[in-house]
Amino acid sequence: MCSKERYFHGPCRHIRRRLIKRCNSPDARGDNWIKCQNGYDMAGLRELHDWCPVCIYWNTKEYLPVDMDPETQQETFDKEIRDQAIGKEIGLNDAVRFWTFGLWSGPSVAKIFTPRFEPLPECSECIGREDALAPGIGFDLTDSYGAAAIRYHNKSTLNLGKVEANQEYKELVERLSDPFTKISCHSTTWQEVHCSYLHLKRRLNKLCGRPATRDVGILANLMSQLRTLADSHLGAGTTKSVLPTMPSLPGLQEEDLRDALQHIGLRTLVTHKHLGYVWETSAVLAGMGFGLCEHPENCDQCEVEEADMPFLHVLALSLTNRSFSAAYTYTQSAFQSYHEAESVRFELGLENEGEEAYWDRIRDVIVGFGQMAKWPLNTPLLLGEGAGHSEFVKIVQDALFKLNLEVDPVSDFGNREIHWLRQVRRAVESRLAVSKIERQRMVKKF
Repeated sequence: MCSKERYFHGPCRHIRRRLIKRCNSPDARGDNWIKCQNGYDMAGLRELHDWCPVCIYWNTKEYLPVDMDPETQQETFDKEIRDQAIGKEIGLNDAVRFWTFGLWSGPSVAKIFTPRFEPLPECSECIGREDALAPGIGFDLTDSYGAAAIRYHNKSTLNLGKVEANQEYKELVERLSDPFTKISCHSTTWQEVHCSYLHLKRRLNKLCGRPATRDVGILANLMSQLRTLADSHLGAGTTKSVLPTMPSLPGLQEEDLRDALQHIGLRTLVTHKHLGYVWETSAVLAGMGFGLCEHPENCDQCEVEEADMPFLHVLALSLTNRSFSAAYTYTQSAFQSYHEAESVRFELGLENEGEEAYWDRIRDVIVGFGQMAKWPLNTPLLLGEGAGHSEFVKIVQDALFKLNLEVDPVSDFGNREIHWLRQVRRAVESRLAVSKIERQRMVKKF
């Protein structure tokens, strides 16, 4: 069945109506849509692009003319689809340009020289000139404080500092770390009714100028202080869009984070990779240069580079004053990390360092998560205020030794994290060699 909502969002509603109408047609149900989803029908390239138009941000000599009359805009849209379908290079004077954002930076622009065989990710809104020219601003919300940083177009970064969170915020993070605190709206009829009531209450609070929920008010309080930090360097009222990062909080509703930003007059930075907040693990990987393409100004080339990247099997270890957390994730791109397993222990924060067997308990957690990995770990990350703690570094080394992994720690003291570049090629190759030999024996046996 043709999906009406998968690719076509945004302000060009007359185009969207046309695509939905086409999507609902009988011809769209069947082989054409299967080819569209798989994106491999090279022979029928024109048909492929007819049935899977690209969701684009485009402009000619003016900047994103979303107010152009519908007929002219439709003609330009169709022309772009035809040009891509026949592999035609688009001239500079009538260039169709794609705007894409990096994780922490503003946009860059590129010409498209080759046809796409699958649609771009969905776009929720067009990017305005103000957002395009503004530097990238990031808010990092941890379990006990918030930090802000600016990345300029010349790739330089400025760390603005951190703001200590109040007790309400700390209790909120501890509560949201429990996955059972997330509200379910589809299990029973009563839950659906309850969620409808909460949604109505949320809208009423927003109409009255109040925080949508109590949690929203707590988040907004901390982020408003971070906004003050950014405005003090860029000028009052200049901070409009930010990219927030947070630890993985299973109980957090992204709607709360969006409403918190909206309550203080901010919005999430528009990217074609992320539609919400960024996990802390992804932010650290990107900050250390892992999982990022070399040509972010070209969507197609960037996607090709990302497809050729090796998979990173990450053991992320965070030690802060309030908690210790471990997570195992695998990713090919810094934008696509997914936690296979994670655990947060608030009883193992640095404030409890004096307890008996404190470091032994942390070692046991690390070893346990290392054993969960389906493949040899090749990218451990240390983050948090305690990342440079000498005893913590020693414990991590011991844990990795127990996992039979050779490590060569290289420290990079940044804001608050250390990255270890591990040399485990021999260990990985030996395991793969053993596995290959075992498979060959099984084949001979049968």
